[in-house]
Amino acid sequence: MKLLTAEISHQDPLKPMDSTEFVSQLASFSAVEQQLRTNDTLDTLVTLLSADTEKTASVWLGKSAEFTGAMGYQGTPIAARFETALQADSIVEVRDKSGALLDQFSLSAGATEITWPSTDSPTPPHGALVTFERRPLEGTDGLRSLALVTDDLSELRLSGSDAYFVTASGAELRPDEVRSLIARPQS
Repeated sequence: MKLLTAEISHQDPLKPMDSTEFVSQLASFSAVEQQLRTNDTLDTLVTLLSADTEKTASVWLGKSAEFTGAMGYQGTPIAARFETALQADSIVEVRDKSGALLDQFSLSAGATEITWPSTDSPTPPHGALVTFERRPLEGTDGLRSLALVTDDLSELRLSGSDAYFVTASGAELRPDEVRSLIARPQS
């Protein structure tokens, strides 16, 4: 507004500003002012939400979380699922935390659920963090996808301004990596 006021006070009275140009500039300044107010509001919301992250995340403790990522092997088979089915057979690669291939097996067209290890699979060491990645038998790597796994959220750790969960099987994940929460039945 100061710029617009300065422009009006310094304009040549013999050559006044075109009224359409004036209205256009006024609308532009108004839009900028509204954007600045919106940015201030968003900054306030981010601050409020950030301050509540630990409180909100702590409510999740004791619940089962579904997430895409590593799952710790605890001596019993791990159940996982892919969000979408492929129209053709595919390969599931089981990888450890370093990315080394531990196992691979085929998945039939249309199938989305897996259980690992099977009786034919090598037994991983107890506590090994594993991921399940599906790729088509033929074609591009663009169709690769990670499986969703479910594990209990047992611990919330704070590191500076960051918060992350440790699952019952030893995997670590950020709150924004959780896809869904499942309340455990009361016993």
